[in-house]
Amino acid sequence: MKYSIKVLLGLIILGMSFTACDDDDNDDDGPTTPAPTPVANTAFPPDSLFISIATDNEGDAEIFDPAIGAPVTGGLDATEISYSYDPVVDSLYFMVDVVDMAPFSDSPSIDFNFTLPNGTDGGQGLAPPFRGSQSHKTATLYADNGGTAPSDYTYTNVAEFAGNGITFTENLPTFTSICNNCITIKVDVANNKIYCGMDRNSVITDSEVGATNTATITLSSNVGYQRGNNDLTTDGSTFTITIQ
Repeated sequence: MKYSIKVLLGLIILGMSFTACDDDDNDDDGPTTPAPTPVANTAFPPDSLFISIATDNEGDAEIFDPAIGAPVTGGLDATEISYSYDPVVDSLYFMVDVVDMAPFSDSPSIDFNFTLPNGTDGGQGLAPPFRGSQSHKTATLYADNGGTAPSDYTYTNVAEFAGNGITFTENLPTFTSICNNCITIKVDVANNKIYCGMDRNSVITDSEVGATNTATITLSSNVGYQRGNNDLTTDGSTFTITIQ
């Protein structure tokens, strides 16, 4: 499931892996900052320009829930995660293949958690994760219930994470916002895919990449639905990015 590869391309962000989160009445919206202009859904690259980061053939019963004493099953099941970087608009895109998108298309949940290379993390410390690798930044897209594919979704922030945003994770359990409502999504029900797009500088800045314009990043990612997750797509896959 976690095939580590190195690719010279895109850019990514860092964060932590979230445990399943209930959509409760917590109205504590974490601090937010002005968001960069999101990438339009029409700008998503064709599938042929995405590069595989990792595959997952273990099914959806991967996340152990201590509350029920068993793995979480019956949710969204990811099979592969890929990425693409567009230097023209300086944006990073992810594509996640799943087994059956239709039952979960009204409330998709996905997070991308990134550990920056040593010495290029802008002074941010590593946060202990709920599960998966420690991380510096996280991009989270946890849609409220009742949305409609491909992109008609709303998001509610809670203290633990932004419903749609990119955050530093060193101050958990509360988050420190990098941007809010700054990730775009396209859910392709017919082809069982989720696409996400974000500004590269919100994921990793020029100074965090370093003078060589190249950095190797560690990724953990989860998918689920109803503002929770049930499938760890990858934990510890690495890839190399080059800014153009």
